[in-house]
Amino acid sequence: MSKKSFTVIELLLVIAIIGLLFSIVLVASSGARAQARDAKRKADIDAIRKALEFYYIEHDRYPKKTAWVSLEENPTLDTGEKFSEAVGKWLPIIPKDPLWGKTKETGEPYSYQYRTTDDAKEYKIHVEMESGIYAVYEIYSPEGGEIVYGALADFDIVVDDDGMAGPTGCAAEELTYSTIQEAINAAAVGDKIYVCPGIYYESIIINKSLTIRGDNKATTIVDANESKEVVKVTANNVIIEGFTFRNAYSNTTMAKGIDIGGSNTVIKGNIIENITSDASWSLGIYRTSGAYNSFINNEIRNLIATASNKAAYGIYHWGVLTEVKGNYIHTFNGDKAAGIILGTMNTQILNNTIENLVCQTVCAGIALGSGSKNNILNNNKITNVNSTLEAFRGRGFQFQDSSDNNTVSNNEITNTGYGIFNLDNSEGNVFHNNNIYNNQLYGLKNNVTTTIIDAENNWWGDPTGPYHPTTNPDGFGNAVSDYVDYDPWLTSEVSL
Repeated sequence: MSKKSFTVIELLLVIAIIGLLFSIVLVASSGARAQARDAKRKADIDAIRKALEFYYIEHDRYPKKTAWVSLEENPTLDTGEKFSEAVGKWLPIIPKDPLWGKTKETGEPYSYQYRTTDDAKEYKIHVEMESGIYAVYEIYSPEGGEIVYGALADFDIVVDDDGMAGPTGCAAEELTYSTIQEAINAAAVGDKIYVCPGIYYESIIINKSLTIRGDNKATTIVDANESKEVVKVTANNVIIEGFTFRNAYSNTTMAKGIDIGGSNTVIKGNIIENITSDASWSLGIYRTSGAYNSFINNEIRNLIATASNKAAYGIYHWGVLTEVKGNYIHTFNGDKAAGIILGTMNTQILNNTIENLVCQTVCAGIALGSGSKNNILNNNKITNVNSTLEAFRGRGFQFQDSSDNNTVSNNEITNTGYGIFNLDNSEGNVFHNNNIYNNQLYGLKNNVTTTIIDAENNWWGDPTGPYHPTTNPDGFGNAVSDYVDYDPWLTSEVSL
């Protein structure tokens, strides 16, 4: 019986097949390792960002470094201390990229790169990735707020006004959506939409739970082109961030920047401007229904209501809120006006600046009504809120409609008619450690004769205390009305 051996061709074929199978296994194994390294990168960055947030809570800023640095090198911060010294009690060991010291084929180093803005109120961390369709992973935090994942790393849909973008960036040459509404219509519930810089001439309706983030609030612009509203939200659990919303107009009804009809909506880091009604109210953010919404770090400006007895309101929300924080609201004109007008309970109203509101009748920096109770109003600054009619004057804070048991502390109220106006059976409100000065008529006016307001330990603009015609006639500070307990007072300004 003869024995048949393999031919050379057969041997070469077997070797080629084995080599191909080995290559497939090697590629699959390499891909799995890359995915594991990327997972570690995300876990590392999550640990770093948590430490940064704890640092922010203590210092009201992030560890300052205004130039890009690699955290693996434990860089010296602009304040002179090492990064590890700044965050060490929350992050004992600074993580390193799994491929630290190596570079990608494109030349970018594998490292956790960090920088802050000049005021250290914002930071960004940049990471080079290996697996998936995304080349980079970035996170940033606006002024201590919730972390937002960016650089197209975690977004399901990309929008660019020229219809060309891709997962690697807004400059990519891949077909995509050219309008935000098209992307919303195509999105699934829970999707994240990234909008590239550009001007989008549209009014948008958000009817499902989505995260929609603009590339930059100064350059990612939604222009309503004189439609009555720029954005209408009808779903719960919507996040909108990083846009300019502008140019809503109506001569028949209300004009609105953002109309909210859902709960758990977060509006943060946006500019809302040029909202005008010639027939009714002009509104920056307006709630028609829903609760537990949050408005954080927005700028609302240039609201105009021209009709008689109509109002320009920056934030108007009747319903329980989660927080109203860090908003800059300014430059309004209407028959009535208010920077923030709320009917809410157990809400934190913090670090807002309201200035340059002009009205013809009643205007206020922050007004609480409709039974607002147990709210915290802290570190707000209100200035230049005035009425053109002397009989009304402006009000810094106004409490009405049985708004009870609110705590007002560490605020500055200046250059209004009434620094604080308490009326309509509002009781139990407490005012401590505020700067109340240069207000025309009263620092604090209490119209409720059945209760005495606790307003001890405030600065009234002069070491002699507030003026009261009978109980402190020698006081050169802002005047107080009857039914105000102002003694003891502060003899110097509160440092805010």
